[in-house]
Amino acid sequence: MSTPTVAKRATEADELRIVGYAAYTSSVPTPAAARRAGIDAARTARAAIAAGEAGAEERARAALELLVDAFLVDRVANIDCFARAHALGLRINRRFGCLESFDPEKKRYANKCGVLALHSRIALSPGGTTTGVCSICGSGDFECDHVPGRCYNGEMCQRVIVRWDIAEISVVRVPYDPRCYRVAIPRTQAEVEATLGRDLASGEVPECHHCESCKGRYGPDEEDLDPSQWTDLPEED
Repeated sequence: MSTPTVAKRATEADELRIVGYAAYTSSVPTPAAARRAGIDAARTARAAIAAGEAGAEERARAALELLVDAFLVDRVANIDCFARAHALGLRINRRFGCLESFDPEKKRYANKCGVLALHSRIALSPGGTTTGVCSICGSGDFECDHVPGRCYNGEMCQRVIVRWDIAEISVVRVPYDPRCYRVAIPRTQAEVEATLGRDLASGEVPECHHCESCKGRYGPDEEDLDPSQWTDLPEED
């Protein structure tokens, strides 16, 4: 499960509203586990789509998010998940379509599909104080000799956060959680229509065709694998 949040950046001219994920309630999976989960889920989803099973669309979209997770957790080790996610996204688009979400209260559209996180150059990251316990023995911070990142009897020690008092959310290049490149910029109807070059029909919802045209289905570019090559990014402290 993930926790959605909203980050705002005000300028003299206007305000840019970014919707995305700054924190997840689940711990970051290992690269191998993330890759295995994504590939297994995608295989099951493709079979469900082919068989016309009920719930196939939901399975496919969930599998796509797992493939995105796998790539973001380790871009080099799970490089193949970049193309796998685009390929599955293309299958989903052709079979079910990919409509943007609509917030009726704010009257804004947003594309929150995880596949766009594969190309994102910004992420959200929270700042604040945390309280943790040892995953090995359950002791509180500084109350045991176990060291996070080390293995004890075959089990890796982790600091499990049990409380997090978030004070702020930053737009960064490298987030605390690598899965937090999932950001979207909501658009008004006027902004959508300006992009389309025409008015939206009554009841029409903008549709994404990213996976139809993106060359990402053949694999990532070199810069997709190395955030240090990104130049047009927020300043880091």
